[in-house]
Amino acid sequence: MEAGRRNRRITIQRKAAAPLDQYGHPTPGREAWEDVATVWAEVLETTARERLVSAQVVAARAATVRILYRPDVDSHMRVLYKGMRWAIKSVTELGFREALEMTIEAVEVNA
Repeated sequence: MEAGRRNRRITIQRKAAAPLDQYGHPTPGREAWEDVATVWAEVLETTARERLVSAQVVAARAATVRILYRPDVDSHMRVLYKGMRWAIKSVTELGFREALEMTIEAVEVNA
């Protein structure tokens, strides 16, 4: 994988324990995320489409991301890129521990 193609910075995050309220109990309905790594990536935005979800127009964007191999990345994580949150839909190893290719999707709700 050529270094020149990895010209975008992304942050990979995983779910963390839910934030605690003043009594030390997990706060219902609130997700917490923690950074795993900030890495250089090749990002290829692939599609843009719209769909109707719960009577709202939702614009869905997808991309393919390639990074150097990391053993700690899986599809339960997310990516921060261009100020947006992108869900990791799939992770594929390229070569023998040379690189990872991730399919990611961002969803923006337009009310």
